[in-house]
Amino acid sequence: MWVLWDPSKVFVDLIQYTTQFLHCKISSTNFAISPYYLTTIYSSNSAAERDTPWEGIEALAITTDTTKWILGGDFNEIHYSHEKIGGQSPHTRRMHRFNGCIANCRLQDMRTLGPLHTWSNNKENRIASKLDRVLVNLQWLQAHAHSFVQSLAPGLSDHSPLQVFVIPSIPTCHAPGRPSPGRGKGIHDISSQYRRSIIYYKQQLKRQHRQQRG
Repeated sequence: MWVLWDPSKVFVDLIQYTTQFLHCKISSTNFAISPYYLTTIYSSNSAAERDTPWEGIEALAITTDTTKWILGGDFNEIHYSHEKIGGQSPHTRRMHRFNGCIANCRLQDMRTLGPLHTWSNNKENRIASKLDRVLVNLQWLQAHAHSFVQSLAPGLSDHSPLQVFVIPSIPTCHAPGRPSPGRGKGIHDISSQYRRSIIYYKQQLKRQHRQQRG
């Protein structure tokens, strides 16, 4: 696993490293965003070893309970049975164990745009699954409610890269006794980078809806 960053923009404090996940704390050099925890996942291909990261993540949840937390990578497991097509039926016990970890840590999927399946065997008898995902806790959602993940084309890999767009929640400010401004009015207070991200998000969402109807 690799974690790359620009030291002029963020500090990275490595907290824990195992063969299946890396856990660190990210802080902005200019205090533009509040500190948060980042956990990158590369779960083992061996089903016998796959309980280990879930136990480790559940232990991390105790220390991240009041801080923003984002987890992403190759979990090598599906969340729901419809996330796999082809091949053998999903393994119910392993799927339930993964779902139990998500529930115990009070995590949920970040909204994702693009193809559902992030891995494929690239063969004639196609097998495809959603093995890669991004999970966040409530504190993250409260601070970055409009954030989303874009599933990109796999390229040379059999996995699709995931690109996370971090967009802060828009505070609603209005004078006491006066009605709140209309929906989306606060967008003008966000930097141009965030405005472009929101526009991109809306465009991708519309495209995905058209594909689903089509």
